[in-house]
Amino acid sequence: MKILLVAVLFLANAPAFAQSKPDEDQVNLLVDDLIASFNSHDFKTLEVNSTKDVSWVNMMGRWWKGRDEVVSAHKEIFNKIFNGVKFEKKSVSMRFLSADIVVVHVIEHVDAFFPPDGVDRGGNKRPASDDNLQLVYLKTNGKWLLSAAHNTEVQPGGPPVK
Repeated sequence: MKILLVAVLFLANAPAFAQSKPDEDQVNLLVDDLIASFNSHDFKTLEVNSTKDVSWVNMMGRWWKGRDEVVSAHKEIFNKIFNGVKFEKKSVSMRFLSADIVVVHVIEHVDAFFPPDGVDRGGNKRPASDDNLQLVYLKTNGKWLLSAAHNTEVQPGGPPVK
């Protein structure tokens, strides 16, 4: 009976799916490409590495639907608000829900910027902060594609983010 109880407790606490190293490496490269696109404002990789029906909720709560809208909105916002702003990956955490679904949390540092249009108006500077970017990738025909994203600014004074 004790062995059965130990086995049940072990299985109840096991990860949802044991990911493969090659899949984890591929997803890490996609995250690196995404951060690089934030810094270069070239969103070709976002376009080729996302599903047609990708959705994205940005840090201000705007919900973009579909690849064309997601890519277009990124181009517009990054050429205005984030012009010259540096993005830096701090950490990545992955949870594979199945062989073809992974949820990724990226903590990224974002330098100060001027909303709503990147122009300094004397009181609109947002200080540098960390963001928690949640990404959902689907493996389709052997390739990982971004299906959904949600970006949240980590508020100062809260518990530390790892």
